[in-house]
Amino acid sequence: MRIDQLKICINDFENIDFNNLLEKSKTKTCLAFTEIFNNETVKYEENSKEWKVFSLLAAVTNFCLNSDENGDAFIPFSIFKNSRTIIHQDLNEEQLEVLSILLPDIKVPELKARIADVLWERRFGDVSYIFAEKAIEEYLLSAEEILKVGKEKIFALERIRRSISLARIIRYKKQNDAFMKIQSFVEDLDLENIIFIRIIEMLLQNNFHPNKKFLEKAKKKYEKYIEDKDYVTAERYCELIVDWYRLLKDDDFKRSAQIDLANILILRAEQNVESGNYIAATLFLKEAILAFNNIEGTEIEREKLRKKLLNYQSKLSNNLSSVEISINLEDYANRAKARIMGKSKEDAIIELAFIDGIPNKEYIRKQTERTQSPLLTFISREIINENGRTIATNSPSINTSEEEKEKSLEEDMFSYVSNYERGVRVEGIIKPSLYQLNFEHNIYETDLDFIVKDNPFIPKDRRLLFRRGLYAGFKSDYVISTHILGLQIENSIRYVLNNEGVITTSLNTEGIQEEIDLNRLLDFKELIPIFGEDLIFDLKGLLISRFGDNLRNRIAHGLLSSNNFFSQSVIYLWWLMLKICAFPLYRENKSKE
Repeated sequence: MRIDQLKICINDFENIDFNNLLEKSKTKTCLAFTEIFNNETVKYEENSKEWKVFSLLAAVTNFCLNSDENGDAFIPFSIFKNSRTIIHQDLNEEQLEVLSILLPDIKVPELKARIADVLWERRFGDVSYIFAEKAIEEYLLSAEEILKVGKEKIFALERIRRSISLARIIRYKKQNDAFMKIQSFVEDLDLENIIFIRIIEMLLQNNFHPNKKFLEKAKKKYEKYIEDKDYVTAERYCELIVDWYRLLKDDDFKRSAQIDLANILILRAEQNVESGNYIAATLFLKEAILAFNNIEGTEIEREKLRKKLLNYQSKLSNNLSSVEISINLEDYANRAKARIMGKSKEDAIIELAFIDGIPNKEYIRKQTERTQSPLLTFISREIINENGRTIATNSPSINTSEEEKEKSLEEDMFSYVSNYERGVRVEGIIKPSLYQLNFEHNIYETDLDFIVKDNPFIPKDRRLLFRRGLYAGFKSDYVISTHILGLQIENSIRYVLNNEGVITTSLNTEGIQEEIDLNRLLDFKELIPIFGEDLIFDLKGLLISRFGDNLRNRIAHGLLSSNNFFSQSVIYLWWLMLKICAFPLYRENKSKE
């Protein structure tokens, strides 16, 4: 039976001592009460008055408080693909009437708070705010009871938070009394660190000034945990102290506490260095630098930390391990060589250019989504270069807009191609084909004239540069090919767009005409019918994305080391440029066929 179909009246509650059942429970939470009430229902026949009473009480205790204050007050206990468990909106008016009459007879604060809150949320009666007031009082009594005798004391925090939220919503006249009651929990009870901190935080966030003796207590706790080298707990207390002085508008003490907080991060970094964990040490040191950035007059400290960070990052590679995936590329290589074998020089060059396709964007999307762990939506990630420096971050995509989720997915797609797809293509197809071509033919620079001459991708004054860059790749001189082709591609894309009547310049604030850079050129919608979405995606990942190979920016800023010029990405860049340059010839040959 659905709960809204349950017919019940207040007389059904006569001689049913549900209060006694709850008072015997060691755990005074609605979650525990639901189990008690459900166990009672099975003892009685369906539709008996006892069954109806315990079914209604089980329903009203079944849903949960929502920790997100911007959402509904309550959320279902469970949500399934096509269904959910009960929520307060499922209760009908008749049931709400019964609960409102029952409310004064309820002795257990937790249940009384729940029913009063439901009546308030449903705006039952002409003066529903009285239910909100009752819920505030009972939530605080429930929190006190949980803190005194409950095993799961953390549940008290939700009751305190909800009481504060209700007080703010209805502009509760006794709000200060409520805050004093909450403060008494800290004074009278020996609370765990996290409970103490969260209660004080909630008071501070609502502009209530707790007694200063609790500030002194927080300071002593902070000093104790620093001495014990429990920097995690010390950090939580220090954050609390900073917030306290912020509310007191005591800038000098606040600044001192902020410096203490930054220094804890340094201590955590050094603690990780002692255990050889330079990855964690680097992260904490970065946080320390960011913390000092918000404190005036700490330039010297920041500079010292930056130098220390570079030192940590230089040792970071010792903590980074490679994950090796075994793939048999022999079949790929043999088939690639066979396609080159026996062809004339020009035909072999064209065959090499089209020995493989480029990554299909939709296929990469599906592969990335298939291989992604669901946990990645909850965590941020960093891309670290060979020097241990963070060059890009990918924020958690949970609770973000569709546009941000799409951006995050595309970043992961660039990483997937860079870390897997591109390497397979280079090692399994491109390099074996190039080897076979060089084995059968001796390539001279002038042999490439047939590609660069009258090429719609190559401006007339750049033909010799392109010829030199392409030739260098045939001779495995990727230093030359990368520096020429990796930079010339921007001008070529601009050249192609200009020929289509697209303006590729912009005026700055001083009226000077500036060329639009590659990052923006690749987003021009006019480029799609010329290059296609797959090639544009490939170029973005290869040349400008920090989550891909970012080659164009690394070339332009001198960030490639000698070893980088033997990497799969620079070989792929050369081959992709050969493919783009050879495309007019390939299309011409296809049309003849």
